[in-house]
Amino acid sequence: MSEALKPIMHQGFKVMNLQRVEAFASPRNEPSVKLLKNLGFVNEGLMRKHFFVNDVYEDSAVFSLLDTEYDAQINQSR
Repeated sequence: MSEALKPIMHQGFKVMNLQRVEAFASPRNEPSVKLLKNLGFVNEGLMRKHFFVNDVYEDSAVFSLLDTEYDAQINQSR
């Protein structure tokens, strides 16, 4: 999955010149949380009762990656 996200991140940061990319994941979805952390996303916190599914309010973990962090990753991998 990380290989699929890399071109999307490149598009956002290098083509669209975004300063920030955000991602939301259920804190219980350990594979998604691990993927975001492996891609360099920083956990910014928890949005309590962020969405409603199956008659239950669920929390969302908030992650972000800044353009400067993305650039540092690219330069480090060279």
